[in-house]
Amino acid sequence: MKKKIYDDFNNVIYFGETNENRWHGDGIYYHPNGAIAYKGQWKNNLCDGFGEEYDENGILIYKGYFSKNSYCGQGQKFYKNGALMYEGEFLNGTPHGFGIYYHNKNNFSIKGEFYKGKLHGKSIVTYHLKNISKILNFNYGILSN
Repeated sequence: MKKKIYDDFNNVIYFGETNENRWHGDGIYYHPNGAIAYKGQWKNNLCDGFGEEYDENGILIYKGYFSKNSYCGQGQKFYKNGALMYEGEFLNGTPHGFGIYYHNKNNFSIKGEFYKGKLHGKSIVTYHLKNISKILNFNYGILSN
């Protein structure tokens, strides 16, 4: 059953499914200004499953899977201008596993393995303006070629 939850000022902070007065199932959480903060799946009052996170201006920050309020699994992280920053695997809120990082001005991208948010192992760096690709080796975020 869908339910509206209000704050102390009678503003809707959540609209969606509940289970035993907990946010559980599909629902929308709102910023204090009324803009959507999160839209997606919930489990026991936590973002858990597929969802989308937005800033207070309605700009998409993240789209993908969550586990206990943290980015976990496949997802996409975005810059404030709406450009794609990273797409790939996340663990505990940071890039972890295979992914692609995109420079904000789309000048280059790096495709490879991430470990706790840092590049690790062989990665392909592509310079888009010059159409050049290089293979570089990273050791926990430090270039080691």
